[in-house]
Amino acid sequence: MRKTKFVLAILLVVFFVACNPVVVEDVETPTSTETTTPTETNISPTNTPTITPTNTSTPTKEPTPTADRDACLLIKGQLVNQSLYVGNMSEQMQLTIYLPPCYDEQSEREFPILYIIHGKGYDNSQWLDLGLIDEANGLISAGQIPPFIIVMPFDFEEYFPNEDQFDEDLIEEVIPYIEEEYRVLEGRENRVLGGLSRGANWAMYIGLHYPEMFSALGMHSLAISVSYEEGEVNGWLDEIAPEDMPRIYIDHGDKEFDQLKNSMAELMTELDERGFEYEFNEFVGEHDDAYWASNVGRYLLFYTGEWE
Repeated sequence: MRKTKFVLAILLVVFFVACNPVVVEDVETPTSTETTTPTETNISPTNTPTITPTNTSTPTKEPTPTADRDACLLIKGQLVNQSLYVGNMSEQMQLTIYLPPCYDEQSEREFPILYIIHGKGYDNSQWLDLGLIDEANGLISAGQIPPFIIVMPFDFEEYFPNEDQFDEDLIEEVIPYIEEEYRVLEGRENRVLGGLSRGANWAMYIGLHYPEMFSALGMHSLAISVSYEEGEVNGWLDEIAPEDMPRIYIDHGDKEFDQLKNSMAELMTELDERGFEYEFNEFVGEHDDAYWASNVGRYLLFYTGEWE
């Protein structure tokens, strides 16, 4: 009888195990639920980061070097500060010079060049503060614009470029010096000029007096001085043949001072009457750093628009 009970007990155990095939030792073996694989969660689109479009064309991600683009283009350009005695100035002119990516690596290569002028009450660091160089580095590395040199001169005169001979100094001394010391492509087609506010006035004055020197002229929030005699600007325009006029870009904010808005409108009317082509844009903003900073990408796309 005892043997019979023992046999029955063994049979019951075997039967129980067969019906429940879970082995205790398997719990210690890592399973997929115990790994660090993230589980999928439902995140609404409003919780994901978004990129708000701006007035610039800054690349939103790091580009990757390809066989068609040199790896050195992904390296940021460099800044050089120089002081230069020019003309009859008692003080040296301060120049901030941007040398683009690949300038050192491609020692035989020459580059086009932009001369760009600051506004009243600022110095040649204004364009740096507005993010011009960061924007240039980004657009170049993304392949949206070609590498080019930028020269930012400082002019301390508060009124007119010809009063301290800034125009003559730029044309006769600064530009020849830069083209002698740096690897700059020769020719008008490789040289452009621009400025903002009072600097745009300087750019207009110099560009219309020396149209043979520049292939493009940018005037951002142009502050045309009320001290120009009536008809004086028209006289400058009359001296330029349509085929000799640089490409022109004019822009201002929708909250620009009425006086400046009106003077820019008058200038564009005069350009229209003479058949001169130009690009005009009005963006959201005022006559301030925030407006110019939000548009530096657009400015660079204009200046470099005909360069390869």
